[in-house]
Amino acid sequence: MSLILFLSVLYTLNYASHGDLVAKTCKKTTYPSVCNATLSHNPHTKGADVKGLVRIVLKAAAVKALTILNRVNVLLEKTRDPLLKQSLDLCASLYEDASINNIPGAYKNVGKDNPTAISKAQATFDDAETCENSYGDGTKYKSPFTADNNTMKKLATVARDIIASLIG
Repeated sequence: MSLILFLSVLYTLNYASHGDLVAKTCKKTTYPSVCNATLSHNPHTKGADVKGLVRIVLKAAAVKALTILNRVNVLLEKTRDPLLKQSLDLCASLYEDASINNIPGAYKNVGKDNPTAISKAQATFDDAETCENSYGDGTKYKSPFTADNNTMKKLATVARDIIASLIG
């Protein structure tokens, strides 16, 4: 019976310290609520160190980038308007870049080359920002991806902030 009690207390302490690491890490970011929402209910955060936490955020960003890219491609198939097609083509190119180069590059470099990882996270933010801005001047269309682009920018910022915390 005492072994069960001991293991139960040990598990509770480990879970609490894990929650403390997520809270402590997220508090250092520009968007702590986005960070907490991304990490708190992810089963892979258990036992993860800070590098593991940022990789989880980057995986969430990768899923979001692919989701947005799929939405862009669906709209591209439907549109006949050249002005809208131009903005959609640009967004498709940017989210392909985020999915193929920037997010995997950040992920690969976490803990090895943190300045490069930060640069790749920033490039992901820039991709989302450029996509959003492609619907601005001279177009009659409002971006259909504003909420998604904002989420992507926040995830990229959270990743960048956590990676920066690894440097010092």
